[in-house]
Amino acid sequence: MKLQKALIKQLEKDLQNVKTMDDLVGKDGLIKKLIKHLTERLLEEELTPHLGYEPYQKEAHHGSNSRNGSSSKHLKGEFGRIPIKVPRDRQGEFDPLLVGKH
Repeated sequence: MKLQKALIKQLEKDLQNVKTMDDLVGKDGLIKKLIKHLTERLLEEELTPHLGYEPYQKEAHHGSNSRNGSSSKHLKGEFGRIPIKVPRDRQGEFDPLLVGKH
């Protein structure tokens, strides 16, 4: 997978605002925000094939299962605890591979 040039430029712009190590890896640092965003995005992408339709495509949705908001979870790692939102389905059958249930 290749990163889009616009995304790289935005990251470079955000890195210009980093003045201290705390800005980079601190409580509200850039690294934590990036991990949170990418994890949540990947979880959303995992849910799509499980349900069989893209978000906001009601005409493609024929089954009884659908998106049903999200639940909170914390990732624990090198950069401390990172709160994330894990998407869920109405029937409770979605078991993400990236961040498992429970």
